[in-house]
Amino acid sequence: MNGGPRKISPFFVPSTIVNMVAGHLTIMYGLRGPSISIATACTSGVHNIGHAARIIAYGDADVMVAGGAEKASTPLGVGGFGAARALSTRNDNPQAASRPWDKERDGFVLGRWCRYAGT
Repeated sequence: MNGGPRKISPFFVPSTIVNMVAGHLTIMYGLRGPSISIATACTSGVHNIGHAARIIAYGDADVMVAGGAEKASTPLGVGGFGAARALSTRNDNPQAASRPWDKERDGFVLGRWCRYAGT
């Protein structure tokens, strides 16, 4: 915290709350019922869709909106993955850098994604 608390953006906390997207969509579209956010990194979207299907299967809801979004590509996120040596270093050939099952892999390629579905 160089510079003390006054140097921290007032948007820091709202930008890091995991259920903020679900809350905004719930308000924006007037949705009722469970509003749950499961955060499991790369598998968050799949877990949220599976949980929504389970809620319907148990009879707790007739329809659910489910999905996930990930944004670790902030300077802090990139710095953290870089410090952990988790990112690919094939910067000279980015098209060949993402190869998770290759025995010559040297890390992953950071990206952004979003997926939502009506269940």
